[in-house]
Amino acid sequence: MVIGASNIVGRPMSMELLLAGCTTTVTHRFTKNLRHHVENADLLIVAVGKPGFYSGRMD
Repeated sequence: MVIGASNIVGRPMSMELLLAGCTTTVTHRFTKNLRHHVENADLLIVAVGKPGFYSGRMD
């Protein structure tokens, strides 16, 4: 799962994962239920330019 859909990191990373045969979910600032997606991800890539956006605990 990639958090962030920017043209600089998020989208290119999701394309690399897809080319490697991974099932990929891309989320962005309007994604509802982000916590649900994070809890069900095997791999989490946070590609946002906001320090502290994801702390490891989605309380």
